[in-house]
Amino acid sequence: MRKHKFIDKHPVVGSILMGLLLLFVSSIIMNLCAMIHTRVLGNISELFNILYTVIGALAGFAFYKLWFTPEFKGAFSGGNLKKGFIYCSPFIIYWIITAIAMLIDHKFELKGLPLTTIRVSITAGFIEEMTFRHGIVSTMLRNQNRKEWILKASIISSIVFGLSHAFNIFAGANPLSTLLQVVTAGCLGVFFSAIYISCGNILPGIILHAVHDIYAISTTASVSESGVITGGLSFSDIIDLICCIALAIYAIKYYLSLNNQDEIIKIWDQKWIIKQEETKDLRSDIDNHNLEVQDD
Repeated sequence: MRKHKFIDKHPVVGSILMGLLLLFVSSIIMNLCAMIHTRVLGNISELFNILYTVIGALAGFAFYKLWFTPEFKGAFSGGNLKKGFIYCSPFIIYWIITAIAMLIDHKFELKGLPLTTIRVSITAGFIEEMTFRHGIVSTMLRNQNRKEWILKASIISSIVFGLSHAFNIFAGANPLSTLLQVVTAGCLGVFFSAIYISCGNILPGIILHAVHDIYAISTTASVSESGVITGGLSFSDIIDLICCIALAIYAIKYYLSLNNQDEIIKIWDQKWIIKQEETKDLRSDIDNHNLEVQDD
């Protein structure tokens, strides 16, 4: 079995670097597909951009599985999909409350559903879940003391996820809105990571993330088609912040609670087979030792 000394010695830094490595790998594959397309077929349509985004993300998932072969069973393998989708349901309440707040604030605007919005949302769903939930969370839960890392994995990955949204300011986003987005994204990251941790399958998080971005971009007047917040702070933004904080607290209290941790450990013991392999090695060493004693 391959050794991963740096990740074992520095689990937090190693997990973050792993997430960034997956982002790099997926970006390389996406750009490679786009370059080949441009040279062979000419300009790339939004549909092909969506296709190459998915291909790049799946390449990142495959790279991770290959990197940790045979320890890791895969982000889409095992777990409890039904539970994962059920755990997504509080977002319906969140969408209703924020929609009402935007109506009161005169910021609710149905813009239709252009392919650009779909592409941006699918990109966020696949790439961000691969990077921040799968890359960081999965690697942290590789740790043998999984129970100690359940909440840590959720919080740390969410902090990194939230801070990544600070770069939107370079795309023309409003500074105060960007600061608020860092906090709200971090809180939503707690919710997304809690779903992945508790159900053991990344698919529900990918779908929820993409649908949420479609909702946010297509209904909010101050958000561009590419997902950049251009307007200033308003009443509905404060309501959104409160809702995001509530979702994070709810996820920690009910999805990552002590009552659920034994089941979470069982799911991740099945996804990572390190314990079983180390137990076999330990038993083998004991048997060899007993044979040596008998020979003596």
